[in-house]
Amino acid sequence: MDEFPIVQICRTQQRVDKRRTGMYHPQTQSQIVYEISGESISDDKTGEFLGGIVVFKDVTEYTRQIAAQIEANEKQFETIANFMPVMVWTAKADGMHDWFSQRWYDYTGLTVEQSLGEGWKTPIHPEDLVKCERMWSNSIQNGVEFKTEQRCRRKDGMWRWMLGRALPFHDDSERVVKWFGTCIDIHEQVESRQEARNLKEQLQRVIEYAKVTLWATDHQNKVVLFEGDVGRKGTRVNNATMIGKDLREVFDEFQGQDLDRWNKAIQEALRGNPQDEIVERVVSHERCYRTRLAPLWEKPQDNGAGDGASVEGIVGIFMDITELQEREMQLKAKEKENDRLFANAAAAKEANQLKSQFLANMSHEVRTPIAGVIGMSELLLHTTLEEEQKDYAMNIHRAANGLLTVINDILDLSKVESGRLDVEEVPFNISVVLKEVNSMISFAARQKNLVYENFVQSDLETAPSLMGDPGRLRQILTNILTNAVKFTSEGLVTLIVTIEGQTKHTTTVDFTIRDTGIGIEEEVCKRLFQPFTQGDSSTARRFGGTGLGLIISQGLVELMKGRIRLDSRPRFGTTVSISIPFGKPFPRDLGLPLVDVASIPDRLQNDASVFCVNAKCTTRRPPSARSNTISMFQSLPFTNSSITSQPQDRSKKAPEGIHVLVVEDK
Repeated sequence: MDEFPIVQICRTQQRVDKRRTGMYHPQTQSQIVYEISGESISDDKTGEFLGGIVVFKDVTEYTRQIAAQIEANEKQFETIANFMPVMVWTAKADGMHDWFSQRWYDYTGLTVEQSLGEGWKTPIHPEDLVKCERMWSNSIQNGVEFKTEQRCRRKDGMWRWMLGRALPFHDDSERVVKWFGTCIDIHEQVESRQEARNLKEQLQRVIEYAKVTLWATDHQNKVVLFEGDVGRKGTRVNNATMIGKDLREVFDEFQGQDLDRWNKAIQEALRGNPQDEIVERVVSHERCYRTRLAPLWEKPQDNGAGDGASVEGIVGIFMDITELQEREMQLKAKEKENDRLFANAAAAKEANQLKSQFLANMSHEVRTPIAGVIGMSELLLHTTLEEEQKDYAMNIHRAANGLLTVINDILDLSKVESGRLDVEEVPFNISVVLKEVNSMISFAARQKNLVYENFVQSDLETAPSLMGDPGRLRQILTNILTNAVKFTSEGLVTLIVTIEGQTKHTTTVDFTIRDTGIGIEEEVCKRLFQPFTQGDSSTARRFGGTGLGLIISQGLVELMKGRIRLDSRPRFGTTVSISIPFGKPFPRDLGLPLVDVASIPDRLQNDASVFCVNAKCTTRRPPSARSNTISMFQSLPFTNSSITSQPQDRSKKAPEGIHVLVVEDK
């Protein structure tokens, strides 16, 4: 019976505070709620305890009204919470969640059973859960606000950033009896913040890479912004230490005129006048800087000063331009040098063109007297001479022929350099050209006791005519093979001719010339295709020659749209590879006669008629002299009956059928 209020009053002789208790009515079997309170009764004089009084007040209806109001309030709270664009939740004092708004279930896709208690942890990102649990535990233990950012998984699997917050609800005794919290979607804000952070880092990297420093001051010239890790003293600085300093303290290197100009630029910027460029040299560490200043307006400058706009500071940027100025000076020097080189190149080109033009024009003038020397030496050799005189005449003939070869090479080189060398496009038989070249080189090889071998692909020996320049082809092969024979003292020289490839309109022929001669160093090979170049200075003395053969051959090969390559090793010989595309004759070309270089001498020997005319009166020359010309032709393989001679008579024409007309003008 201790639980009854009257018993408690009798035992403790103290009052009993209001309390509520429920009882069942015996007749209606309904619950009646009573509010019970009690007081002790004592003697006013002696203070002796006399008894107690207990009052029962029926508050059943009042309790029903209060419960209905609470239920209505809870429904209103749920309605408001569900209407809010955030997730709302509540938790007991121990932190166990006991209610979530509908938005929680719509977002997470969880059920009520999965969410209550500690189910709130399920959709939290594992990387954020540890931090979130630690902060929630701290809030429960200390009754302080809970606030954290974490990623929460949406029911479609997407992670979004949420701001979780909770505040404790205290009773009259300051005990935490409830927690009310929210989860707000801040995904866009977090991404924007991260993007801004990335942009700032990028800007810092750009500033660092550009080697510039961006700064700003207030109206008192105190630094409020300093970005960039290079100070004016050429050393790295701590940006944080610059904040709050006077601008003149940061840039304290100026002296004399530079200081006056700097202060003037600052004052102009504070008046609202931008200073586009200030260039100064800091003598202390020999660096050059370019600075730009602009006023920092409190309001947009578009409003104008009349609208209350004022300058609240200066924004500036400076950069180290020492290397830039050095490069500009170097660039100017290079431009000056290039101008000089261009002028020299133009002068050299003009001189080369003049030289080539001069050689091309003068070669004919030089070759004419040499041809006379060769002709006269040949005539002289057909006369009766003593042995010593014959040696003299042979030396004259050899020297003149050698000089003519040099002049012909120089003429060809000048034509190559001046672009005046042309190649023909006529039908010819390549096997005939190869036979003539082989005959010539075989004789030269035998003179040096060398073995000369040539291999021609069978398809070429029986091939129909090709379109090209047979004379230039013979010149190319003769030049390369003559060099091979010249620079080979023992062993063999080989010519291999094959078809490299064919198309509908072309046949590409590959010519490979190998020898077992002295070979060439790799460094020398790189400069061999230059005019007047040989392996070394001793080569010209040992073997002779002008060094023009390769460059002329290269020019001819390139004119024929081919390519030439040289490979060589000292003491192992040299290999020259030439590839030339020849055209295939069109039907209209098939009826043209083939240019047969080798057959020309045969026609002269068998069918030609020679008619000699003396331009001067024959009585003015001794008979022996007049017969020298006829004797020379008679010594050649012409038919004697085809050689005739008579004094010149300008009124008469040459006899019919004459192929060679010789005019003596002595």
